[in-house]
Amino acid sequence: MRPSETWDSQFGLHRAFLNDRVRNDAFERAIKQYVKPGSHVLDLGSGSGIWACVAARAGAKRVVAIEYSDLAAVARRTVKRNNLEGVVEVIQADIRKVELPHEFDVIIHELVGGLVWEEDMVELTHHAREHYMKPGGVLMPGAVRVYLCPWAMANDRPQRTDWGPVCGIDVSHMFQTELAQWRTKRRANCLHGIDGRGILAKPELAHTSQLGFDRDPYPDELRCEFVGERDAVATGVLGYMEIELDPANVIHTGPTDPPTNWGQFYVPLEEPMKIVEGARYDLRVSPHHAPNQWDVRMAEIVPRSDFALDDG
Repeated sequence: MRPSETWDSQFGLHRAFLNDRVRNDAFERAIKQYVKPGSHVLDLGSGSGIWACVAARAGAKRVVAIEYSDLAAVARRTVKRNNLEGVVEVIQADIRKVELPHEFDVIIHELVGGLVWEEDMVELTHHAREHYMKPGGVLMPGAVRVYLCPWAMANDRPQRTDWGPVCGIDVSHMFQTELAQWRTKRRANCLHGIDGRGILAKPELAHTSQLGFDRDPYPDELRCEFVGERDAVATGVLGYMEIELDPANVIHTGPTDPPTNWGQFYVPLEEPMKIVEGARYDLRVSPHHAPNQWDVRMAEIVPRSDFALDDG
């Protein structure tokens, strides 16, 4: 399988993108702010080609849209239908293997995944900035911040009550087998429309990716501290992002923010964890290291050793 096939013909995915008003309005504002008449613009991971076209309409002299997957053909049609062929050139290629001049005033990308790093965001933006951006140019988004907090979610794992008697036959032994299987395969899920009442502590900043400058593809661990806001049982860790297009134009993807196509990511704990109001905890989320893949599997909440819980 070609690596690009992961993203080939993902029309359902792009329909969600194109119907995301929060995302679209923020990107359009940023493009109109940064792109000036005569600008040279690189659109990295162009997808449907929409941002290349918005940049052209904003006055860019030249736009080069790079798309790795077969959606490059879709981007070309978008350009043609909007009569922008004289400005926008679409190239189907890996940005790391294409030869372009060091001339771009603005580099646009939307490589932020639902699990943050699974679209090679850091590596690709670093390569683009190093090889193609003019001194003093702009890469947007330029930063992605990840926040984490403990979360309580009902029925996020197999339940013993799902294995009641059937026709008078006891099948409850199958619960433990299913639970063991779930623990082996558990991983992060992207969620939408969740109930904000599941939050158990103030979200804390766990990591900032400075795009274009960072070199490591993704962090080895996300870690923060939190203080329990109420007595409850945490079933997992919830993560969300702040995507900074410019300091005054930030997309927030938290559970109480206007909904976006990113939603939040939730990593279930192996075992539910009792949270005590006022107690301090360490929270850790670690990736499953697979070749060329960020895949979040492990989350852990540990009481701080410098805070003694009252056993009574």
